[in-house]
Amino acid sequence: MGTFRVEVTVRNLQDPGRTRTLSLLVDTGATYTTLPRDVVEAVGCQPIGKRRVLLANGREEEWPFGAVSLTLEGQELPTVCLIGPNGGPALLGAVTLEEFALSVDPVAKRLIPVRSYLTMLRRSLVILAGFAAALGHSPSVAQQRTPAEIEILSKADALRLFGLTKEQWLQNVRDAVAAGGATQTDRQPSPMVGMSTTTPEGDLLTVRLDYSKGDRRPTFIQVVVGYRPNRAARFTDQMLRDVIMAAQRQMAPEFEVHGSVERIEGGVGVFFAIVDRRQ
Repeated sequence: MGTFRVEVTVRNLQDPGRTRTLSLLVDTGATYTTLPRDVVEAVGCQPIGKRRVLLANGREEEWPFGAVSLTLEGQELPTVCLIGPNGGPALLGAVTLEEFALSVDPVAKRLIPVRSYLTMLRRSLVILAGFAAALGHSPSVAQQRTPAEIEILSKADALRLFGLTKEQWLQNVRDAVAAGGATQTDRQPSPMVGMSTTTPEGDLLTVRLDYSKGDRRPTFIQVVVGYRPNRAARFTDQMLRDVIMAAQRQMAPEFEVHGSVERIEGGVGVFFAIVDRRQ
């Protein structure tokens, strides 16, 4: 495929006045967008963790990653980026392209819009998938690791969600509902916007964002996992407490997690409220 570049504007999620415009090489072989350290530092983005990356020469390294707001093809959305060395590669990766519902025309060397199939639903439900794995939706994973060892809530996905305006999130909810992958949980107008999906086992998974303090960014994220009686019986109270404590550790220090458990008519509901400490 012929290579080409696109111009993007990188913006600090918490301080929109700090921006940097640069050219990125479109690289669908790269999972994440990669920005040189000097660009990330110029907009004031702070690393939130590290990821192992496989370089072109076959060597593996551990690079930091963070979240920024990216303006591309007339859209502005939050995305996760790897932070490379100064003067290193500036790449537009596959995850960001999917988030922007863009594909590559290799002949014309341009980006083209494509229909987004539940992109943000998949992103937002990553946290639910981790929780489900911890509590037995994925036996192979659950047998190998205890709930406290599994990443229940992804910082990267929380950063994406906290970077969405109410209209951006509401549109993704509408898209998910239209595609048949979810149901909307709140009638509009309402400060809460959310969606739910049901697993093959019949469990209910819900993500809701609260915009009670304005439409620019959510005040908190609510995650609810509801288990039917035939499945709830396998989860001890101690197991559920361990899951909540693991989430609190894994999301610190950027995010504060409040968790609670309710047993109702034989079933069990696990509730998370995620607050952004950076505000």
